[in-house]
Order: sequence, then C-alpha cells, then structure tokens
Amino acid sequence: MTWIDVTSVALFVTVGVVEAKRGFFPAAIDLCLVLLGLNLCKLLTGVVASPLGSRATAFGVLFLFCVVVTAVASSLIDTYTKWEIGSFDSAVAGIVGVVVGLAVAHGVYHMVALTGAGGHALVGRSLLAPEIYELRTIHGIGDLLRHLGGGPSITDQVRKSQQ
Repeated sequence: MTWIDVTSVALFVTVGVVEAKRGFFPAAIDLCLVLLGLNLCKLLTGVVASPLGSRATAFGVLFLFCVVVTAVASSLIDTYTKWEIGSFDSAVAGIVGVVVGLAVAHGVYHMVALTGAGGHALVGRSLLAPEIYELRTIHGIGDLLRHLGGGPSITDQVRKSQQ
C-alpha cells in the first residue's frame, strides 16, 4: 500500500463525512462541479503547462483552484437555499460525498502520473489504481444508477425462463 492509497482512503472518508453533515444538495453540486472541473483541468493542462513549468504542476494548480471554487460555490448556494430530500438527506449525501472523494482522488492520481516515470511507477504499485485512476468504480456506480428502475421486471424474467 502506497501513500497515494492512504491519501485516497482519507479523501473518501473525509469528504463523505463532510458531505453527510452538509446535506444532499451541496454534495450533488460538489459532485457536478468537481467532475466538470476535473475534465476542464485535463483539457487546459497543456495550455497552462509552459508558464508553470511542468504538466503535473499545471494540473495540480488548476485542480486545486477547481476544488476551492467548488467548495465556495456549493457553500454559497447552500447558504441561500436550504433544500433537503427528507429523512435520508445525510445518508444519501454521504454516499454522494464518497463519489466526490473518488473524483478528487482520481485527480490526485492523475497529477502523480503526470510527474513522469516515478509517478507512473507509484501509480502502478498502488492497490487502488485500477478502481480510482482507471475509473472502474465510478463507471460501476454509473452503470448501477443507469439500470436502476429499468430493465425487465421480475415477471418478465420468469416468463422468459419458462419458455
């Protein structure tokens, strides 16, 4: 287990607990803004890399800026709109917070991988790299949500198996 694995687990737990305390609406805003910012940072890294020296530094600065803007924006929105989804608000917010933590951990893995051969070796030794850096967990959660409530019903499956 490498330091990047420990950092990732700390991010899941910390962001999950913080989002559970804040509620679902700020957690959902954080998730949307972090995913959008992560993609924008990956696109803009090449443009910003020359003034900042390296691609890893450029991505790190952009991603840190993205995380700070996300935290400020969701806090401001939460201050002026106190929306809740009922009794499951904190539980669902905690789950969404863990996904936000996954996205932030992916950003950390990406920054480490951009540092060069040493970074690639560290990511390669990481136990959680397939789940976080290769996005298997986030894609798995997306597949789960996409099929939630859809697909054949139990009666349709029984009829099909009887034929």
